Amino acid sequence: MLDLLLPLRCVGCAVRGSLLCEACLVVAPADRTPFPGPEGLPVCWSATLYEGAARQAILQYKERGRTALAAPLAQALAFTIATAVPRGPLVVVPVPSARRAVRARGHDPVRRLAALAVRQLAGLGRAVTLRADLRQSRRVADQAGLSAAQRAANLASSLHESRRRAARP
Repeated sequence: MLDLLLPLRCVGCAVRGSLLCEACLVVAPADRTPFPGPEGLPVCWSATLYEGAARQAILQYKERGRTALAAPLAQALAFTIATAVPRGPLVVVPVPSARRAVRARGHDPVRRLAALAVRQLAGLGRAVTLRADLRQSRRVADQAGLSAAQRAANLASSLHESRRRAARP
């Protein structure tokens, strides 16, 4: 509603015109696997470092309901997926938000980004499927402020597959 009443300003630099300007949306996909990482952790890619304008955009989207940021964030995610896995079919599996968080936010931000990114990749001719069939088995603590070991313990056995069929992009 706020976007309709006031001119759009970039969440990174406050320049007028868009919610996330090109100067602030710096997408630099890279392997950012933590070291030392927990045993069995696969290679971890991210679109950029979690700081500055990127951090603000993610927080505004996820925690402040600025859902218009889904489009540029999904574009960054799609580009990162294509960079990390340049060829062959792939399956995108979003980690589900807690039910209480979905109710509070009114949507599942990660699932929305995953679905948009899958649509973009499929539109480019990529063989890609969205599998949104993970569910939380139990409540987990907020991850903010936890060490890597605490996060691993917090998330251990916290997800299960719901056995639903794959969703279409």
